[in-house]
Amino acid sequence: MNNELGDRTQYIGGSDIAAIMGISPWKTRSGLLREKITQERRNFSTAATRFGHAKERPLIDFDALTAGYELTDDSLVMENPSFGPVSFAFPVICHFDGIGCMPDGEKILIECKTSSTPFNGVLPEYYRAQVQFYLAARGLKRARIVFGLRNGDQIGETEGFWVDADPDYFNNQIVPAVAQFCRDVIDGRARLAAGETIEDILGNTVCDAVALMGESPVARVNKALALIDRLTAMVDEFKTALKQKMADDGITRAEFGEYVAAMTAPSTRMTIDTAAIKRDLPGVVERYSKETKVAGSLRITKKKVKE
Repeated sequence: MNNELGDRTQYIGGSDIAAIMGISPWKTRSGLLREKITQERRNFSTAATRFGHAKERPLIDFDALTAGYELTDDSLVMENPSFGPVSFAFPVICHFDGIGCMPDGEKILIECKTSSTPFNGVLPEYYRAQVQFYLAARGLKRARIVFGLRNGDQIGETEGFWVDADPDYFNNQIVPAVAQFCRDVIDGRARLAAGETIEDILGNTVCDAVALMGESPVARVNKALALIDRLTAMVDEFKTALKQKMADDGITRAEFGEYVAAMTAPSTRMTIDTAAIKRDLPGVVERYSKETKVAGSLRITKKKVKE
C-alpha cells in the first residue's frame, strides 16, 4: 500500500475533512487552514501513524476473512476525482487503504484505523465524514472501516463497521464546508503573497493546539480527556441508579470503598433575583457594586458534533 502522500499542504485529503467540518479531535479548521495557506510542511510521521501503517495490511487481511470480501488490485489513489456536478477550486487527492470485492461482485471501500482508545461499537463521527468523502469520490455504495486497538506494539481487540453512502450528508454538509475551505485557502494565499501576515488573515485568537504544543502532548491530553468523558458518564449513570435505590429503600447514607454517598432531602432555597434588582433598582446596584479584577483562565470543553 502506498502511504507516501507527498506535500499535504498542496491538496485536500480525506483526513482533512473532519477538521474542515470542525469535528476533528486533533486539528481545528483554523489550524488546517494555516498549514494550507503558509505551505509550511509538518512532519506527519509519528509512532502512532507508523504503527498504523505497519498494521494496516494484516488487519485488513484478517477482516476480509471474517467479513467475506477479497482485496482487489484497484488503484488506491485518486487525484482530483470527479464528484459529478460538484467541483472544488483546490486540488483533491483521495487515498484509500483498500478496495474490496464482495462475493456478489459489489465493490466496497476499505479504510483501516488503529487507536489506543477502544471504539466500543461506536464509530466516531470524524471517521464517518472521511469515508463519506471517499465513497462519493469513488462512486461506491458501501465502506468497511476496520479498527484495531493498539496495545503496546501489538493489535488487541478488532472491530469492523459498515457505512452506507449518504449522498444527502455529502452534498448538504461536506460539499459546502470543503468548497468554502478551498476558497479560503486560495484567498489566503493571495493575501499572503500581497504582504499580509497569516495573523492578519486568520487572526491570532484561534490556533491549532498541535502547532503550539506539538503532536505528542496534544495526543496524550486528548486521550486523557476522552477517558475522563467515558468515566464521567459511568459515574453519572452509577449516581442516578444509586440515588434511586437509596430513595426506594429510605437510606440516606451509603459507603463503598473509600467513598460515602449521602442523600439530602428536597428543600426550598431563597435566592436573590439580581436581574429584577438591576431592572427596578439600578441606583442600588450601582451604589453597592465594586470592580474586581478576575484572572484569566483556560477552559477546555468538548466540541459539539454537527448533525
